[in-house]
Parts: sequence; structure tokens; C-alpha cells
Amino acid sequence: MARAFLSLALVLVAGSCQGPISPAVSSKSDGFRMATTPVDGVVEGRPTWGAPMLLPGTSSRIVPYARESRVGWFGDYDRFAEGGKGTYGLSEGSYSGADVTTASGSLRWHNGVVVDLEGGAQWNLLGERGILSRYWMRVATDNAGSRSTGLVFAATVEDSNGDGVLDDRDAMRALYTDGAGGSPRYVTPAGTQLRSVSFDPEKQTAVLMVAHDDDGDGTFEDAEAPAPYLLRLTGDQPAEPMVRPAMQGTTDGLLAAARR
Repeated sequence: MARAFLSLALVLVAGSCQGPISPAVSSKSDGFRMATTPVDGVVEGRPTWGAPMLLPGTSSRIVPYARESRVGWFGDYDRFAEGGKGTYGLSEGSYSGADVTTASGSLRWHNGVVVDLEGGAQWNLLGERGILSRYWMRVATDNAGSRSTGLVFAATVEDSNGDGVLDDRDAMRALYTDGAGGSPRYVTPAGTQLRSVSFDPEKQTAVLMVAHDDDGDGTFEDAEAPAPYLLRLTGDQPAEPMVRPAMQGTTDGLLAAARR
């Protein structure tokens, strides 16, 4: 475990030099941040490319892209985070278990271009208008060193509350890629909101905490608590509720009726 933690620390240091964050974060000093993102029409602002994100042990790098606009004297420095539940509970950094570690952090990207430095191929993470606001990277360590073995991005592509803009009040799907950023695909249902991701250090799985809009009003409220979804990192199946519906009903039924 000590070797794995040290290896991840080196990965994070190297990654910070490569800029594994959005081109629109608080460390920027030029007065520009990611622009407000309407569902329709043009996203205003300057096209901005960020420093590449390092994917350790692979030949891939992810180049962040965002449209940015200038922030005025009393402007909002984070136009995505408007107080939705999707920004809660993110502890940035890493945790370690056995020989698997996880790095995570906030992003403010409109997209990311994955560049294979050896093969020359390039592709987008998103194939539609959206915002990538968080990431979780699974890093495995062995005698050969550390390597990225899977990534999950929080992707907002749906204006679920109908206010005309994409922000953290809206639905937020989990976008999963392999360790080299390949084969991006949504693994949680539309109309749900991803809250957190935990990679199992012993199994090829991840637990995704996902909230549902139970009352169908397009918002995600405190009363709509998230539930665990299990994502198997091998294969191409979507994440599924970790507790089957029948078992959910049995468990909740023990508390749902008065005891006589």
C-alpha cells in the first residue's frame, strides 16, 4: 500500500505540472472563466485550450476545451456551480487501497480531446454540447509502475430543470472511459444526477452514488437521496442498481407499515 500511495503522489505531482484541471478554474489570473452554457444558440466567449491531463502509464493525454468569457467586477467566477446537489461532497485528491488508488478533482470543461501521442488518433470525450465538471481516475500500481485503468467524468448534457442553461442544478450522467480515455460512454441513466464515485480496490468495479428525480419536477432535492449503482469495469454494460428492486421493497417494507 505504501508503494501504491507513493506512486500516486508522484502521479499527482506530475499531473499538476501537466495541468490536469480545467482552463477555467480559480487559479487563473487573466479574468476569464468558463462561459454560461445555454442549451440553444451560441456559447459566447473565446475558444480556450488547457494544458493536457496526464493519464499515467498510457500514451494518451486529454486536452481540455472551453469557451470562456471575461468576469466583471461583480461577476460569477464559477458559472456552473449555482448550488445544485451535484457539487456536494467532492473531496479532491486521492485515496489508496491495496495496489489501486483513485485521484479526483473538479473540472470546468466544455469538452476534452483525447490525443494518442503514439498512434496519432484523436477523439472527443463528449459528442454533444455539455459540461464536464468532475473526474475520478483509477490508478493501478505494480512492479512496472502506475497506470490509469479507468476514468469517470460527471457530464451535464441535459437541461432537466428547463431554465435554458446547463449547470449543476441539472441532471448529471457518469461518462466512463478506459484508462487511455478510449470508448467514452454514458453508464448511468438520463435524468439522474451523479454524486460520487468509489473504485473498489480489490474488484474491477466502481460504486456510483446516483440520485433520481423521484417527483419528476426536473430538480434534485434533499428528499431524493442517492442510491448505489454498481459499474463493472470489464465489458460494456451500464451501471445497475446495486440492490435489486425486489430487495429494496423488502427492506423498506419493514419500516413502511405500523407494527401491530
